[in-house]
Amino acid sequence: MRKAEQMSKRRIYRKIARKYKTTVGEVKREMQNAICYAYQDPSKDISKKAMQAKISSKGEIPSVEEVLQFAVTQVREKNR
Repeated sequence: MRKAEQMSKRRIYRKIARKYKTTVGEVKREMQNAICYAYQDPSKDISKKAMQAKISSKGEIPSVEEVLQFAVTQVREKNR
């Protein structure tokens, strides 16, 4: 991950934290909780499973950073 992307993510985390009057740590925890829920949801359909399979991760469930990196890549490819 490039340094500029890291700084941008930090800025996004801070902006979200300010908006909801919480901490950056809490924002990251809640984002990770949402990702975990999405991956463990037994009612997800085939299209959701297929999309999740595209996200590379070091573990069974990707981290917030891995999901954000995937999203950034998708947006960049779409805008080409």
